[in-house]
Amino acid sequence: MTTRRMGKGLRVDAQRNRDRILFAAGKLFAARGTDVPMDEIARAAGVGVGTLYRRFPSREELLDAVIADLERRLLASVSEACGAEPDSWPALQRLLRGWMELPLCGLISYALAAAPCAAGSRRADSSPAGHHAGQWSALFRRLVRSAQAGGDLRADVEPDEIAVMLSLLARGTGDTATPATRERLLTVMLAGLGAGRPARLG
Repeated sequence: MTTRRMGKGLRVDAQRNRDRILFAAGKLFAARGTDVPMDEIARAAGVGVGTLYRRFPSREELLDAVIADLERRLLASVSEACGAEPDSWPALQRLLRGWMELPLCGLISYALAAAPCAAGSRRADSSPAGHHAGQWSALFRRLVRSAQAGGDLRADVEPDEIAVMLSLLARGTGDTATPATRERLLTVMLAGLGAGRPARLG
């Protein structure tokens, strides 16, 4: 009997379990912090604890995998926002709105801190995860500085602080807020970050 594989990677069922673990761990980490018990993550993913530990022998490895998956999404979103908007401030606003839709938005500030260009990086290496981290965080910081140089974004705010504010907003609203409420709160945040006239609330 043959077992179906996905290209040269994991078997289909193993890949499915891995994806379920990463999704469950990411949601729990974003909502409650990174010290959530591993057995609780396994239950949320619908797998046994043994399956979880076979895929990720330690919490550190699981967290790294969750962050690496998020970083791939962040790199794609930064590239898309910069390509869609000719000016830095509209591109930054588009990017932050897109990040609010990411299921792991609450971990963005953690991912930024883990990037190689941040102080105290855990991932200053040449691995694929480190490569993604370096790319998206460098693009994000460049976008912030460009919007500040253009006079649209207040000059006294740091890229890390913007990521933290967005993460706190995402974690505070969770899955219960309506899209209209989330948009309104994000508009307030952007109005506070802007160097010009405040945005109108709907």
